[in-house]
Amino acid sequence: MKLHSEMRSVDLYVHEYGVENCAPGHYFGPAVREYFLFHYIFSGLGFFRTSENTYVLQEGQGFLIFPDDLNYYQADEGSPWSYGWLGVTGINAEEYFHQCGLSRKNPIWNGGKDEFIEDCLLKMDSARRLDVTRHLKLTGYAYLILSRMIEKSSRQQP
Repeated sequence: MKLHSEMRSVDLYVHEYGVENCAPGHYFGPAVREYFLFHYIFSGLGFFRTSENTYVLQEGQGFLIFPDDLNYYQADEGSPWSYGWLGVTGINAEEYFHQCGLSRKNPIWNGGKDEFIEDCLLKMDSARRLDVTRHLKLTGYAYLILSRMIEKSSRQQP
């Protein structure tokens, strides 16, 4: 899927979103995306692999897939994860994730269990049924999630 230039020229554009309660061993990839894709883990365990590292992750953590980076992720066999995800592009998308403490060298978010982020992701998923206001609501929830992540990241820095 080639992204249209107007999607890249707005501040933040939501490409995809959702939630999933994964089956044991459920995996995705290897794959490459054209946009930023953040996963927030509600519960359970799994791992995320980039071309550089493999990360074992759990509840309250998240991982960011950068555009054009090869990645793979898989739910644990014994305690599979449940997560929500948000895929975005835009002029400031990378800067917002940078403010969350995320980079290609550090794609893992360690903000801890957060019901606000979970609630926003669940509300985004339920917005699929909306028509006229869906894009505005999705963009609003994306900003709320990113602002919460930035707040929590700034509290962890000295």
